[in-house]
Amino acid sequence: MDEYEFDVFLSYNRADEPWVRSLYHRLQSCQSPGGPMRIFFAPESLPPGALIVRDLSVALKASRRVVVVLTPEWIASDWTNFEASIELYRDPAAKQMRLVPIVLRTCEAPDELARLRNIDFRSESDFERSFAELAAAIEAGRHAASAESAAKQDRERVLNAAVLPWSPQGSPSFRFLWPERFIDPTVRPHKSLGPPVRFAAWDSAHRNIGAVVLVGAPGGGKTTLLRSLFLRDDSIYSPQYKVHFITAGTVVADSKRVGSNGSQSDDMAGGHLVLIDGVDEVGASGLETVMSYAAEVRERGAKIRIACRTDFFFRHIAMRDDWSGLFGEVVELLEWTRSDAEVFTQRYANQAGDPTLLQRAIELLDRIPSPSPLWRNPLQLTLLLYLLHSRVHISQQEVTYPYALYGVVYRHWQHRERHRGTGQVSALAVESAHVAVAKALDATRGDSPPRLRDAIAAAMGDSLDAVLEDTAFRGLIDTRLDDDGVEVVIAFRHETFAEFVISRSVISAFEQGGYAIDKALAVTYGSHINRFVRSGLEFRAAVRASHILENLVTRYEALLVERLAEGSGQMSYAENDAMREQLVYYIGRLPSVASRKFLRRAYAAETAPIIRRSAALGAISQGDQEIERDYLTRLRIDPAEDLLNRSVQIIYFNDDKGDFHNYRDLGSVSWRRTRDHIFERLVTSGVREMGLRWWDMETLLSFFRSRPNDALSATEIEVLKGMLCGDRSTDRACAIAATRDLLLTEASPGY
Repeated sequence: MDEYEFDVFLSYNRADEPWVRSLYHRLQSCQSPGGPMRIFFAPESLPPGALIVRDLSVALKASRRVVVVLTPEWIASDWTNFEASIELYRDPAAKQMRLVPIVLRTCEAPDELARLRNIDFRSESDFERSFAELAAAIEAGRHAASAESAAKQDRERVLNAAVLPWSPQGSPSFRFLWPERFIDPTVRPHKSLGPPVRFAAWDSAHRNIGAVVLVGAPGGGKTTLLRSLFLRDDSIYSPQYKVHFITAGTVVADSKRVGSNGSQSDDMAGGHLVLIDGVDEVGASGLETVMSYAAEVRERGAKIRIACRTDFFFRHIAMRDDWSGLFGEVVELLEWTRSDAEVFTQRYANQAGDPTLLQRAIELLDRIPSPSPLWRNPLQLTLLLYLLHSRVHISQQEVTYPYALYGVVYRHWQHRERHRGTGQVSALAVESAHVAVAKALDATRGDSPPRLRDAIAAAMGDSLDAVLEDTAFRGLIDTRLDDDGVEVVIAFRHETFAEFVISRSVISAFEQGGYAIDKALAVTYGSHINRFVRSGLEFRAAVRASHILENLVTRYEALLVERLAEGSGQMSYAENDAMREQLVYYIGRLPSVASRKFLRRAYAAETAPIIRRSAALGAISQGDQEIERDYLTRLRIDPAEDLLNRSVQIIYFNDDKGDFHNYRDLGSVSWRRTRDHIFERLVTSGVREMGLRWWDMETLLSFFRSRPNDALSATEIEVLKGMLCGDRSTDRACAIAATRDLLLTEASPGY
């Protein structure tokens, strides 16, 4: 709502009333996109019986612009009364043009008005030119006010966005974090290599870069960082830049509405900073629209900052020269340090008014194994603090695995909504509906958003209408009406919850067994969902490992029989191989004696090299040194085996596009993501990391040999020199050290 009642106040002397009245009516007749001008003109704008002096003062304060009609009579009679109110309109630099003097007859204006640029109405022959200038000045004020109002609404929209993945009424909004609890993230630039640095410092030094991609892990703080750029009053981009915060989904939706009638980037030009969030959420097909929009914005001179997941960027954007070349820098948000986590926890506790929260959180964090990402991931830590503050019981085991943490949060959400009395159907029905929506979103990324009723109809049956009214279901998803008035699903409130509910359905299928496994694995989900499945298997290993393992092994053996029996089974050979490879991979994530026995059998019997590789890595990660020696020997003496190992790594870590079974690394593409992930493992010493250490060394050596122009960086050399190789008295530790030394020699000239 506009803070001013009037667009303009006409201040004049009564001797000039006929001329001013004519001006008043002419202004009222102006055609304007914002509607008729709201003009205060006494006496017509005063109600009968009004106290003129008092009401004129009120109207003056309620007006955005004051047009002073300068004549000798106005100076002599009206200036003294007007001077008492001029403090409201003092504008030393005259940037806002609050006062607009127009000269009707020659006079000596007071200094306060003489210094302002006036509009000359003394010549009747120039009236039209002068009138057009006056109307433009008034309209500029109205346009600025409209833009200011829109900016305030955008600011409120960002501030009111939920911190946690449900409605603002049920959880803190972004106001809870901004600015007192905001943690300036540590980042690492990818193009201009350098040490990690806090983002504010990097941004200050590189603000002139026209386009920047902000990448990071799910829940790693990308959206929070973009919001901070939008909200910062002391931003290096303000006030010279007009800042816009939009989502990639909005860009895609708007493009469909704009069609051929024009470009949605028409208003973006120099002096604008455009922040685009959630680029990975539109999928590969929607990416074309988003990147075209980004290119148009840059061509018009605006700066742009986009945020997306690291793996999505390197899989879909970095692979296209026309897209990757658009960005001057790729900035990766690193995980929080323990210090970051404790500072945030202290601030959260203070804001929540919970003096014991910090100590309870630290005691729990101290018991969590070091590989757990809990305190390093902003979203996961926020979920934990919410649970602790809500006095929800959570065990150490549940906070060790992201899958289990999300499970506690999801159950608490369902319980809370039922406690409010808004639950219409069972918790199982709500979960089934969430899974159906999540799968529909995953399948239609970038295409038309799925219709809500259609997405869940098959899963809900007669309960469809009831689940649509259930707040436990509604509270985790965002919807809107499409152009036909049909409700469509935009997204989950946080995409990680969509990934979690799908992973729960996969784990449930593993527990059920049989053809339910086939149905769960019929769609090959990306790493975004698979990481939750892996976490779920690791968590379940403590309670239901033998049951899940038995189901997976039974299904693998049945598929192997079908594969060996030519012409039988419902799947093609390629489909059968792909599913068996997935089963072997997941079995390798269930550490047990029975799992290791199966992996040894599969490694010995499988004729498909990629499945044999999965069996080998599963066994190696579980400590089978016999298979480790045999498989690493294969890598050294068999070029085809070595090539396959590199090729799978390239695809797995999103350095190139393709599928595991057919892709072959030619040594020409960048392997930066693969390289980074391997070195990240080398600086930790968990059981799995140490189990894969020798294989990591051999894989690195293979990559550097396939790319003779690559060399180890100074940081990588230091990592290798300080890397743990295991018990020095063992042959294995000596072999790891020997491969490490060979790598240093071959890939580090002058070492």
